Amino acid sequence: MEQMTYEAILTIRTSQLLWYQERCLPTGSRMSWTQSRSPVGWRTVLGVVLVAAGATACGDGSTTGTRSVNEVAVTPNAATLNVGTTLVLDVRATNSAGVPVDSLGVFWSSSDSTIAAVSSRGVVSARRAGEAQIAATTLGRSATATIRVNGVAQPSVPSQPSQPSQPSQPTQPSQPQQPQQPTQPAQPAAVATVVVSLASGTVKEDDQVQATAVLRSAAGTVLTGRTVTWATSSPSIAMVSSAGIVNAKKPGTVLIIASSEGVTGSVSLVIQRK
Repeated sequence: MEQMTYEAILTIRTSQLLWYQERCLPTGSRMSWTQSRSPVGWRTVLGVVLVAAGATACGDGSTTGTRSVNEVAVTPNAATLNVGTTLVLDVRATNSAGVPVDSLGVFWSSSDSTIAAVSSRGVVSARRAGEAQIAATTLGRSATATIRVNGVAQPSVPSQPSQPSQPSQPTQPSQPQQPQQPTQPAQPAAVATVVVSLASGTVKEDDQVQATAVLRSAAGTVLTGRTVTWATSSPSIAMVSSAGIVNAKKPGTVLIIASSEGVTGSVSLVIQRK
């Protein structure tokens, strides 16, 4: 019975050793051992073989083996997909020196395959809205990628057939242009003030003096070409012609008045005896 137990253990340990040899030793390297028929011999040989296999082939679980992995990274480590789309994830394994290590195989898994499923080759398929973690494990190390799935896949809408173009309407004949109205001339500015002046404010009787009237608009602009009417406050003392020439008749004081467009102005004239 004890012999059978040791043989069973040897069978299991031998399979493990072959696994280590194929996966952890450099190509071309092989391990050999001898078998003993005694229970003690089996135990001893197995212990030596397994220690040698673990330490030599895989570094005894440390980071000094030829294919030991210190870090695993999944690229991209986060992505957003729409329902019905796929994404291929990539795995990169490195040792403690940062040198890439060829992984012997990657085991892929999803935290919720109803949201995002993943194939053995790292192809993620978005199934329904939500978020799932996709994990990649190789040589005892793992890394994850966060996959967010948006909405429901929208069925493609067939394009509507184009409507036939409507026949163009006949061009309406252009209406003849209306003759332009003549531009109304600007209204002349009204007279706002009349300023009267004399060549001399004092004259002798029977003398003449010229009176002048200056017309201005409300803006202070001098106006010309307007009709001016002349008059005096006392024709018996002095008279004035339509040209503004004052004739002194007798001593006294008189106003010389000029009017234009209803606006008047005046100046005082003193007439002395000769």
